[in-house]
Amino acid sequence: MFSIFGNAMGKCNIEEVLNKFNITLSKKHPNIHARLNSGAADEEIQAFEKKSGFKFTGEIYDMYKKHNGEDEFSSIFGGWRWMPLKDILVQQEDALLLGKEAYSNNYDEMNSIPIFYNDNGVLYVKNNVNESPLYIRDNDYPEKEKSVADSTCMFLNQYLKMLKANKFTLYEHEARENNTYLHLEPKNNKEWP
Repeated sequence: MFSIFGNAMGKCNIEEVLNKFNITLSKKHPNIHARLNSGAADEEIQAFEKKSGFKFTGEIYDMYKKHNGEDEFSSIFGGWRWMPLKDILVQQEDALLLGKEAYSNNYDEMNSIPIFYNDNGVLYVKNNVNESPLYIRDNDYPEKEKSVADSTCMFLNQYLKMLKANKFTLYEHEARENNTYLHLEPKNNKEWP
């Protein structure tokens, strides 16, 4: 099983990690790098916060200023798709329709902000908590809340290290609407959530 990504050497700088990530990804995989959305404007983030009731703090705000997630035909982060603001709202609306009984006691859909998504679950932070750890909600074990990184910055920093070490494989296949789906998958699933 993968280990929790932490930082024994000090604080993680999200701006620095995102800049290095952009440089590395654009050199190693330019086609998938092009799938990142442009950053959200302050007004966009504020409108999202008002509509959703979520409050982005620190690194999450900075991440969405740099990139508003990625397009629907990619999963750049080792099989995880960085959710754009509009998709987070859709997931929240779905949760409201399903009601609390559809979720375990440990996962509070209305106070957990999903940042990354795949068919097996979500990686999320707690709403309005500065420097929240990044948690995983696995669809197979939704009752178990588990931290996968001390922060989202640490998660991205670990991804960057693995990307530089060529620990991901790029896959592509045809998707609907004549699009090609691109995703980077870890070569060793035990190293990545």
